[in-house]
Amino acid sequence: MTNKEIYQQHCNSDETISMFQQPWWLDAVCGSEAWDVVISQDRDGRFQGALAYYHQLRAGFTLLRQAVLTPYLGIIFQYPLRQTKSARRYAFERKVVRDLIKQLPAYSYFNQHFHPEYSNGQILHWEGLQLSTYYSSKIDLSQSLETIYNNFEGSVRTEIRKAERNLRYEMIEDVSIIYELNRKSFYAKSKVMPYDVELLKRLDHELAERSKRHILVARDQDDQVHACIYLLHERGQLYTLMIGSDPALRSSGAVAFLVWRLIKEYHKTHHSLDFCGSMIERFQKVFRSFGAIQLPYLRVYQKRGLFRLINAFTQVGE
Repeated sequence: MTNKEIYQQHCNSDETISMFQQPWWLDAVCGSEAWDVVISQDRDGRFQGALAYYHQLRAGFTLLRQAVLTPYLGIIFQYPLRQTKSARRYAFERKVVRDLIKQLPAYSYFNQHFHPEYSNGQILHWEGLQLSTYYSSKIDLSQSLETIYNNFEGSVRTEIRKAERNLRYEMIEDVSIIYELNRKSFYAKSKVMPYDVELLKRLDHELAERSKRHILVARDQDDQVHACIYLLHERGQLYTLMIGSDPALRSSGAVAFLVWRLIKEYHKTHHSLDFCGSMIERFQKVFRSFGAIQLPYLRVYQKRGLFRLINAFTQVGE
């Protein structure tokens, strides 16, 4: 069996693997030929761990990068049964991480955002990789709705009340709406969209088939779309993969309105909301205004050889 076949087999049998690390997700966002996986097995061929990665050749450099529209990747483990002692788990993790890292293809640049559940960065450091602590933001939905609402900043509550008078909430199926909202935002900042609508439609098709996404829209009485949230859900966890709003209509409070509506909608069936956050200060400020707390995760990266020298003066591959 190939590594991909082994990985597919393991993902089929382990329901704890995040959707972001599933082969169907990687096929959609990378293309089936632009991602691969290294596998660790014991002497008897039993699965121990895996590291999937997106690979790209750019300016003659091999880059192993974070895939677009993918909040988290990283290493997954299959711990031996009845392995409960911390010392043995750490030793197992050390063995598996070393095995996986040495199997990676020769690269000039490695960069991934590891899932928040992965915490043992020390081993990666020992293997020569660099670490930075990044932060997403999350809301604990096990709190009462009253507590969650009271944790919103006053300005957010004001926006919600205003929007409730002028906007209506809908669930839709057309993913191109949020693409167009985000395209407008990128255009307003003179930036290029990092993905095209066809990639988004591929991903949306896979998520819709598995009933893992909802698309929430706020419209006014003239049917104008003010904002849209692309919401994922998995094992009691919500993720706002994309939040888009019309730059010309942002004073309507539509984003605050939608966030509050989705919290009320899914509060009883989900335990947390992850904003799939950003290290950009203005975005973090928005997330904090909803009473969200920091959710740390690891950015794991390494620059090698000539790439490291060139990258000191340019941003090739970043």
